[in-house]
Amino acid sequence: MIGRRAPLAAALAAAILLGNSTGAFACSFSWKEGFSPEEIKQREDVRKVTGTIEIGELQGSADENGELWEGTIFSRITTLRGTGWETWQNFHRVSLDCGAYRKPLANGRGIFWISRQKIDGRYEILLWEGEYSRNSQSKSSQ
Repeated sequence: MIGRRAPLAAALAAAILLGNSTGAFACSFSWKEGFSPEEIKQREDVRKVTGTIEIGELQGSADENGELWEGTIFSRITTLRGTGWETWQNFHRVSLDCGAYRKPLANGRGIFWISRQKIDGRYEILLWEGEYSRNSQSKSSQ
C-alpha cells in the first residue's frame, strides 16, 4: 500500500502528459453504459462543478517503479465562491495507458462532473475537462 502525495501526483501527471511509457500496449475497450463522457454529462445523479482541484492522498498498489498502479485518489475541489467539495476517484493505470482516463491526476482547474451522493463523506469524480496548473506540470517534468 502507498499513501504519498505530491511526488506521486506529479508522476501521474507526467505520465498522462507524456503518454504511454510502457512501450507496445494494445487497448480495446468500450464505455460501460452511462459512463462515456457524453453520458456522464447527461446523468441526473451527477452535478457539474467549476473550480480548482488540489490532489491530496493517494492510496493503492504501486508498480515496480513506485508509481500508483491501481487505487484511490483523494482531493478537494474549490469553486470561485469558496465552496469546497471533498472528492475521490478510482484510478486504474490501464485506463490511463489506453487514453480512457478522464479525471485529474494533479492540481488543476476546470469543470468536474461529480456524484450527487457522498460515499464516506466524499463525492466521486466521474469526469473532468480542464487543465493542470503550471506548478503541477513543472513538478512533473523535474
